[in-house]
Amino acid sequence: MGIDENLIERATPIAEELARGFQEAASGESDEEEGSALAAEAAAGAIRVKGAIPFPPGAILLPRFGDAADLFTVDDDLRDAASRLRSRVAVLETALRPDPGLEAMAVEWAAGYPAVALFLFEGGRYPRQLRLLERLRKRCPVLIVVDLGESNPGFEGPEGTVRTFGFRACQLDAALDRLLGGVV
Repeated sequence: MGIDENLIERATPIAEELARGFQEAASGESDEEEGSALAAEAAAGAIRVKGAIPFPPGAILLPRFGDAADLFTVDDDLRDAASRLRSRVAVLETALRPDPGLEAMAVEWAAGYPAVALFLFEGGRYPRQLRLLERLRKRCPVLIVVDLGESNPGFEGPEGTVRTFGFRACQLDAALDRLLGGVV
């Protein structure tokens, strides 16, 4: 398997910018705002979409990111994602590992929308999230999957799956920007 020259060409400016940021940080010249802007740019550049996103979703199912706090450090901005979105789109937070009752309620809620985005935390890692995905596939006319974090090997997701390759607030914002067309 050869090296994708196009990928190297696109990644080089980002790597150079990261190196400059590290040098500035070491000298104490960098500020938090510049770091946030750089993180947002890198997150947006890392987004990959399998196929095409049919149109913006009318509803979003988000996992309660705080449920993963025992496994990872979870940004406060990530914990507040649902409240930041509610003025722009219908949002339902679900458990990271939804029980059958919550799963059924989420499927019924989502089935009322023409297009739904389901955010998975590390696609394929949690069997209950996969079960929710399968049930939503059967009930939702258009289902967009957003995979936050690193997927388990073998998890492909359906057509229109958006991969972030990270689970920080900047990756979530980049995915939402791609889904909602810059209204985040």
